[in-house]
Amino acid sequence: MIAGLRRQRAIVIAALALLTLLGWWYLRAAPMAMPGAGGVWARGYLLASFLMWFIMMVAMMTPSVAPVVLLHDRVMHRGQPGWHRRTLAFLLGYFIVWAAFSAAATLAQSALIRSGVIDAMGVISDGRVAALLLLAVAIYQWSAAKTACLDRCHSPLAFIVRRRRGPLRDLRAGLAHGSWCVACCGALMLLLFVGGVMNLAWVAGITIAVTIEKLVPR
Repeated sequence: MIAGLRRQRAIVIAALALLTLLGWWYLRAAPMAMPGAGGVWARGYLLASFLMWFIMMVAMMTPSVAPVVLLHDRVMHRGQPGWHRRTLAFLLGYFIVWAAFSAAATLAQSALIRSGVIDAMGVISDGRVAALLLLAVAIYQWSAAKTACLDRCHSPLAFIVRRRRGPLRDLRAGLAHGSWCVACCGALMLLLFVGGVMNLAWVAGITIAVTIEKLVPR
């Protein structure tokens, strides 16, 4: 039994590590989508931008959600048949929320490029606008709303236990945790428009900040 649980845990950790590595490989290898003849609202550009944003969110958020996935796995279905499907359902729910965030970020990026606020590389053109965004994010970082969301991220056991029963319980738990994570970390993701959407050093810095923030209590 114990050996089986250890094997289950090792499989989950290896899968999450592989998912993270594949995401970072894509970010390093794939060129940033550039507007073509159809402009920023062309279907091909929107699809490529969404794919970039979503894979970037997967690469950035998987390290910090890994402990919650392992906790969910241990509390909900340790050693039970079908545990892998339930773990996948939790991750699916979690990343559905980040897919919605990625869709919103894609539309915002196209609108901002069209209006001239950011350039084709996803960088804010006006230093004053960048300063205002930095100030807004800083204010949110120290707000009561941010603290409440972060508390949920630091203590996920309660919402996991509340969803122990019922249809689609694992999917619903993933959706719930993903929603709190977007509320907690979404503002930090907007800083990508300051340093550059595909600036890997900037992406890595935000990833480290998010991971520390979510895993280390204030």
